Amino acid sequence: MRDHSILLVGTPSQFTILEAITATLPIAAVLNPSRRRMPPLKTLVIASSEEGLALKPGVVCLLTPFPRMAQFIIEAAMGGSHILTAGPVDLSGRNRQAIEEALEGAPERRLTQANGLLASRLHQSLRVQRDRAEFGRPVYMRTVGGGGAEGLTAAWWRLWQTLEQALDLLGSRISKLTVVANRAGRKLNATLSVTVESQASALLSVLPFDVGSGPDILLLGTGGTVSSQTHFNAVPMFSAGKTPNLLFDCSAYAEPEMIAGYLRQLDGISQLPAFTSALDPSPLSSHLLRGLRTALRTKRITEIQLPK
Repeated sequence: MRDHSILLVGTPSQFTILEAITATLPIAAVLNPSRRRMPPLKTLVIASSEEGLALKPGVVCLLTPFPRMAQFIIEAAMGGSHILTAGPVDLSGRNRQAIEEALEGAPERRLTQANGLLASRLHQSLRVQRDRAEFGRPVYMRTVGGGGAEGLTAAWWRLWQTLEQALDLLGSRISKLTVVANRAGRKLNATLSVTVESQASALLSVLPFDVGSGPDILLLGTGGTVSSQTHFNAVPMFSAGKTPNLLFDCSAYAEPEMIAGYLRQLDGISQLPAFTSALDPSPLSSHLLRGLRTALRTKRITEIQLPK
C-alpha cells in the first residue's frame, strides 16, 4: 500500500470515533470545523481549512458536513487530494460544475461517497445472521443512535446512512417514507418511518447526543431476531453525581474500517459496494433533506416524496 496521508474532518461530538481512527490509520491532522474545542487527540488538531489543505494530504475524509463544504471539496480536488465523504454532497448548480471542473483531466483523483455502516464488520455479521434459514423473512427493523448533536445536516447524513443500512437488511425497496423531527437549540432528534414493498417496516431514530460506536439495531424476522447493542462493546465507569463514562472498544467502530477499505480501493486491492461516486448521488438523499427541513418547520409528521 502506498503512503496515504489523511486529513480527517470531524467535530468534538465525534471524539471517540476520531480517537479510534487516529489510533489505527496515518492521520496527518484532524480539522475541526465547529466552534467548540476538541479534546486532546494524539495528532495535530486544526481549525482552519486553509491550514489543512496546506498539508497537501493525499486523502481528505469528511465524517461530518459543515458550512462551505462544497467549496472545501473543490479546493481539495484542485490541490490533488482524493476525497471521501461519509454522506451526500450538495451538487446543485454551480457546485457540481465547479467540482467536475476541479476533477477534470485527473481521473486518478476521486470524489467518493461511502457508508461506514455498510462497510462495517458488524453489518456483514447482521447479514450473515439474517440469511440463515431459521431467521425467515425480515418484517421489522429498529435502530437508535447518535448523530443529531451537530445540527440539521449532520442528522441528515446519519439518517441517510441508517436508511441505506435498513434497506439492505430488509432486502426490499421503499414504498413509503415519513419523518418527524424536533430541535432543541442546534441539537435535534429525528425518526424515519420506513415501509418497503415486501410489507416490512423500519423505525430509524437519531438522537441529539453520541451513543456509543454506532446505532443499536434490532431486526425481527418471521422465524427469529437479530440484534446489536453497542453499549455491550463498552467498559463503563460510574462515579457519584456524574454521568457514567463509557470506554468503547475501538474495533467496534465502522469508520476506521470504512477508511481502511477506501485506501485499499485506491491501491487497487479491492472494490467494495459500500463506495460509490459522489458525483452520482441518489435523488432520495436530497428528498430526505427537504423532508427533514419541512418536519422541523411544521413540527408534524412529514411524508417524503419518493423519486420516480
